[in-house]
Amino acid sequence: MIRHALTLFFRSVRRSPGISAINLIGLVLGFTVVLLISLFVAHELSYDRHFPNADQVVRLITRFRVGTQQDLTAPVASSSMAMDLANGIDEIETVLRIDTWGGERHVQAGDKTFVERKLLYVDSTFFDVFPFPLKQGDPKTALNRTDTVVLTEEAAQRYFGREDPVGQELILDNYPDRKYIVTGVLETITEPTHLREFSVLISWVTKKVPDDDPWINNVNWATYFVL
Repeated sequence: MIRHALTLFFRSVRRSPGISAINLIGLVLGFTVVLLISLFVAHELSYDRHFPNADQVVRLITRFRVGTQQDLTAPVASSSMAMDLANGIDEIETVLRIDTWGGERHVQAGDKTFVERKLLYVDSTFFDVFPFPLKQGDPKTALNRTDTVVLTEEAAQRYFGREDPVGQELILDNYPDRKYIVTGVLETITEPTHLREFSVLISWVTKKVPDDDPWINNVNWATYFVL
């Protein structure tokens, strides 16, 4: 059967080499496109799937209406909304708030100043929800006090070179009276995650955001629950 099919194939090639070449090229291109699309889809669906609790993590979405405008939906919530839901729903085990504000911030380490665009204020539960491995520091306590920060490995090397970064001081936005203490260093992130592009994690309690505001106030924070 296979021998007969190959015989017919080679006869067709000899009889119409141009058409056969076009068919072969089309077939190869078709398989290549399908393979590339499959790889792309597999990569997109792999984001944050490496976390052991990935199936339990959800992000809070807020739908609200401004005046007579159309309903607006955004993946953000207020701090009070997040905490009220966490306190009122037994199935919520952990709540995480993240300020993803992406404006430029000046970070001073010793006599060097760096411009960073991705500093995140995060709850102390950050590593409970997204358990990135730490190269240095304790994930349970690294962000549970005011004015504490965790650096990525790349940021730690830029700021302090070969010095041990833990215990070092940073100054943000040229306010020398307020110093931030480095309490941990993240290992280099290699797995696909939507939170990859950041350099500094700052403890949420540093922001002093009230948890008893009306739900509609300051609807600015990315909010995650572990169910």
